[in-house]
Amino acid sequence: MYTNPKKIVDKALGKNMKVILSYWESASSRNGTIDDVNQFWCVWQTVVNKYGSNGNVFFEPMNEPHGYTLAQLTSIYAEWLSRYHNVTKGRIILDGSGYSENVNSIGSDSRFSSCLLALHNYAYWANRTQSGWEADWRSRYGNFASRTVVTEFGATMTTGKNYTGAAGNDNEIAYIVGATNVFRNDRVASVYWPGLRDNDTYSIQRRGGSGTNITLTTTNASGVSRIRYGWGL
Repeated sequence: MYTNPKKIVDKALGKNMKVILSYWESASSRNGTIDDVNQFWCVWQTVVNKYGSNGNVFFEPMNEPHGYTLAQLTSIYAEWLSRYHNVTKGRIILDGSGYSENVNSIGSDSRFSSCLLALHNYAYWANRTQSGWEADWRSRYGNFASRTVVTEFGATMTTGKNYTGAAGNDNEIAYIVGATNVFRNDRVASVYWPGLRDNDTYSIQRRGGSGTNITLTTTNASGVSRIRYGWGL
């Protein structure tokens, strides 16, 4: 496994994969704001210098910026676009307000009209029926389906749930089925979270082996089926 982020990015790009690069605050903070503003701009300058001309790289200025008011957040986004004006707006993904939970306010700001919008939504946030989840997703992106990228959605995948079966009273099945129905029908881009994270019940892959002999196995085939369905596959 690579531990160098640049090697990971370059390996993915070498396979013609699309990569989203995003700023996450440190684990010691978790207050939804930038930890060090000077370092923030310095790192982004380095990243843009390296990958700005690569059409498969997308830039997400900040993940889950819940510590900012809307006015503060849009000011940061406007400065990002001003500093890195050579980056095509269609490769810039701006997180929605709060925990990236609603993109309507950012999407309606004319300064960001050509940018993509990052949306997050999780089953543990609420209990709903399948149709309730479908309505909830649509309320979170409103008229901006074509610009929305769901950069985080997920549910438990290591507990044996059947995500291709009837939802019944299971909130997570209702969530996954409802989410992927919406993604497919409304042509909303989505990224499952997480693809791989050790000891995470949401992880869709499990890592095995050691050293340079690493194996990956799927934790839930029905979950993969629904993720692919949401992609239109």
